[in-house]
Amino acid sequence: MIKVSRDEIQKDSPHLPAVLKTSPDMKVLEHAIAGANIATKTILSSLSTGLGLTGAARFENSHRNDRPSTSTIAMMHYIPSDPSAKNIGHQKHTDISSLTFLFAEQWGLQVRPPGSKEFGFVEPRDGMAVINVGDSLRFASGHTMQSCIHRVVPLDPTEHRYSIAYFLRAENDTMFTDSEGRYITAGQWHDEKFFAFTSPPEVQALAPSSMILGGMTEEDAEAEVDTKDAPSPVVGATNLKEAVQVY
Repeated sequence: MIKVSRDEIQKDSPHLPAVLKTSPDMKVLEHAIAGANIATKTILSSLSTGLGLTGAARFENSHRNDRPSTSTIAMMHYIPSDPSAKNIGHQKHTDISSLTFLFAEQWGLQVRPPGSKEFGFVEPRDGMAVINVGDSLRFASGHTMQSCIHRVVPLDPTEHRYSIAYFLRAENDTMFTDSEGRYITAGQWHDEKFFAFTSPPEVQALAPSSMILGGMTEEDAEAEVDTKDAPSPVVGATNLKEAVQVY
């Protein structure tokens, strides 16, 4: 996985891996981040309008380009793996971000809609993206919006799978109430959840119970059914030329 910070790439002399900094595709990367940033902030603006928000309460006003945030683009490569192994793909979680803008051409992303007992594959479609609501937007909306519980499970464990995701995150000093009732900053939530998510299970167990799933609850978690064997799409990706659907 390669990650590039939006704040870093905006600098006159960004600190990036040499393989990126000297690449003729550097401009492509800059434009990808800028385009994804514009698209996700446009969606935020539409959501603010739909919820009747005004002034400083509008979501986009806590996602300003000139204020520090952890907004990041991630380029992920899932290598072929043993289908019987336990640690493949990506464990179930919700994203730290306000919105996640995801591009993937291969099967692998699964979501578990609120109230559902099962995960289902999201069908990848040409020229389309998937938009996920993350923890920060859930908190900023007073828990009106729901974070998307999802994971990555390779449908074909013998193939190389690639995806690109842009994580639009609130300004670091944005304040909100998390699922534990704490009044914290977006930067603190990012650091705590990132640490927990990348830690071994015994360390994750020490984190607040709401950390990995952003406070989203799972009914009958013991009855969870794996859907690795058949591509059962539960939602189509978004056609960028038409309306944007947010899950």
